[in-house]
Amino acid sequence: MDNGVAVANRKKLLDRPATDRMKMLGFHWPYPGLGFAERKGTGYQYVPAA
Repeated sequence: MDNGVAVANRKKLLDRPATDRMKMLGFHWPYPGLGFAERKGTGYQYVPAA
């Protein structure tokens, strides 16, 4: 396990959907499990689809 690589990969996985406002699906996310990633400070937050 390489923490630096893990952090870099998570940022890459969330940056594109946040930039392009792509819908994301996660079965372990709060209902409805379909939403968007938005930048918040130095990280990201899940925003449920309306």
